[in-house]
Amino acid sequence: MAGNALLHAKHILTTAEVQPGMHVADFGVGRTGHIIFPAAELVGEEGRVYGVDLRADALKMLEGRRRQYLVHNIRLVQGDIEAGGLDIPEASLDRVFLVHTLPVARQHSQIVNEIRRLLKHDGRIVVIDWRPEAVHPVAPNDQFRLHPNQVDLTFARSGCEVCEQFSPSSTHWGRIYRLIHPASLD
Repeated sequence: MAGNALLHAKHILTTAEVQPGMHVADFGVGRTGHIIFPAAELVGEEGRVYGVDLRADALKMLEGRRRQYLVHNIRLVQGDIEAGGLDIPEASLDRVFLVHTLPVARQHSQIVNEIRRLLKHDGRIVVIDWRPEAVHPVAPNDQFRLHPNQVDLTFARSGCEVCEQFSPSSTHWGRIYRLIHPASLD
């Protein structure tokens, strides 16, 4: 998506505290791999990066880039994040990124359920999308924008809480969520 060019991936990864050895995933990776290639560099040889998308053509393009640049710690996964059952080991992910993904999805609670299955106990979910009021030539129409409070409510209903809010650019909002575990509800 053209809007990814407005986002500085390394800044986002630093804000999300991506570290060497981590396992991270970008749900709705698209054709650019905007997050996965810089993430692969950050997590290093001991880490793993998953690029997940429904579209085989997008993954084919990324596979070509992965091979061209000899990146060995990226695994591309074709799957429907709303349907679940992604081919990623359970409780293995330290970070999950949803960048420009939620407005095109219909079943947000299903996505959160799949993330809950795949995320480690102390993992984080990073959501980035267009500000509702953003004016930019590549910004999507209003129906493809979500207010961050709307997303907060969806995630809260699915057992997550905001642990950080950030501004990845002047045209985007960002949130980092963590899972609320039964023991922490006391």
